Amino acid sequence: MSELVQSKLKFKNPIIENVHFQRNLDYDDMKEVVGFVPSAEMNVKILEGSMATATLTFSIGEKATNPYFTFSAVASADFKWENMEDEAARKQLRISGASVLISYIRPVLSSMTAQSGLLPYQLPFIDFSRFE
Repeated sequence: MSELVQSKLKFKNPIIENVHFQRNLDYDDMKEVVGFVPSAEMNVKILEGSMATATLTFSIGEKATNPYFTFSAVASADFKWENMEDEAARKQLRISGASVLISYIRPVLSSMTAQSGLLPYQLPFIDFSRFE
């Protein structure tokens, strides 16, 4: 078994700031939801004392390309770190912070699709390593 190394980043107070969901009532609700490409934006605000607030804005299912539903959400958390330069922390937050925050959005999306009468949409894992 491998020994795990704890990240230099620590977080607290993750919250969902905003959620928007709209189901297309003209869609046949028993078909599996497939074929979307989600989009996201990660905003990192560096604060004093090796701290930052990171905010992930996520959307999937723009109405023009998705007959099923539209969904968007904003999640944020406070982060802190030790023994790391601010710019290195910013780069790591864009990847690791986004991965943490999407984990709070994922069950909301699944729940909202299920409660709207659609099959629950299970957001797949997202590779944030190429996140702009």
